[in-house]
Amino acid sequence: MNTRRKLLIALGAGGLIAPLAPFAQQPRLFRVGVLSTASSPNVTAFTQEMEKLGWIDGRNISFESRHADGNIDRLPALASEIVQHKVDVILTLSGTVTQAARRVAGTIPIVFVTVIDPVSMGLVTSRARPGGNITGITGVGSDLIARRLHLLQEVVPKMTRAAVFTTGEPTDILQLAEVQRAAGAIGIDVLPVRVRSGGDLPQALAMLRRWHANSIYVLDASINFHNREMLATFAAENKIPMIAGSIPFAQAGGLISYGSNYEDLSRRAATLVDKILKGARPSDLPVEQPASVELVINAKTARALGLAIPQSLLISADKVIE
Repeated sequence: MNTRRKLLIALGAGGLIAPLAPFAQQPRLFRVGVLSTASSPNVTAFTQEMEKLGWIDGRNISFESRHADGNIDRLPALASEIVQHKVDVILTLSGTVTQAARRVAGTIPIVFVTVIDPVSMGLVTSRARPGGNITGITGVGSDLIARRLHLLQEVVPKMTRAAVFTTGEPTDILQLAEVQRAAGAIGIDVLPVRVRSGGDLPQALAMLRRWHANSIYVLDASINFHNREMLATFAAENKIPMIAGSIPFAQAGGLISYGSNYEDLSRRAATLVDKILKGARPSDLPVEQPASVELVINAKTARALGLAIPQSLLISADKVIE
């Protein structure tokens, strides 16, 4: 047996080949893009749930997170940046964000959170059978919009005029139409007011005073969520009762929030992303709906406004902020 053959046999017996085995067994590093209009606790909820499902950042997954800091005009560029990282899935937090991601994602799967009507927006063929590379969890429904107005009217019996804070996002159209329908049914007039930044507030205030608005309804829009503290402060300073959809509005000082817990929905979205990373196709994963809604009342704000919260509402509230 020649020397070269003896060396090969020795190596094969464990000399240098054995240490290569652990290297060959290293798990693939998946990449998940996360796109949002603003920095949000919902992103943290998502990544924490992914970790519970076994996806450890830096070990078998990495997250490419981007947010537009409240400027939706930045979304197309940020979406393209995420795609360039060759991600396996993109999580999108709102309809506006999902549309931006869809334009550049190609065949990359997209999982959305809180898209109001994905069928009307053309994102999926149907909720039961999405039919493409997009699925997710819907947000507010038409029945929820009507319920919000009823709740605000219970606390503010003399409410006759509601200023509706819009942003100009695509999802505003569907919601505003439903707000107008529901408000008309209970005798409330509606005034759409666009607020996208602090610079819009002086004009908004002038419109509200001229129109004698005695309530504010905040649409579920990504810019409004980014501006939640600013809007809550505006309403409090001008003594106007405000209702919005997500809990952080009430936590920021708004009078009432009534809607889905977005952090819970983001955790549920992690389950969909997990399935896709394990081989499921978005087209086979039905669009899910929120399992529950939460009523949060800011009693401190109510006292500052001189409003008495009906006992029935206090009992039914999921949380009362004192």
